[in-house]
Amino acid sequence: MLRKIKESRTVNLAIMFSVFMLLAATPASASQPQLVTGATKLGGDLFTWLLVLIPVYAIVMFAWHAWMKSMAEGEGAEVAARNKSMKRVIIFSAIAEGASGLVKLLLAYFV
Repeated sequence: MLRKIKESRTVNLAIMFSVFMLLAATPASASQPQLVTGATKLGGDLFTWLLVLIPVYAIVMFAWHAWMKSMAEGEGAEVAARNKSMKRVIIFSAIAEGASGLVKLLLAYFV
């Protein structure tokens, strides 16, 4: 039975066709698909927007906490809480800006 399958003309033709298609398809798959290049561009644009929006958000939040701090004159706990919030806004925005810039740099370098 196995010998009959090996000698079958249909099986031999299918194997030769498969090998030919594998060899012929290699140069055709050398370029990147449009989905990959589009996703790369989308990621680059997203991180460009983040590089703009993170400092704007940080300035607005810092100004908000500074204004609320000025409204809470004489309340030590409230002033300390607003000072802590302003410090957190600066730290988190610096971390976010650095991470976004690093990812944008890696996308531009490797892709």
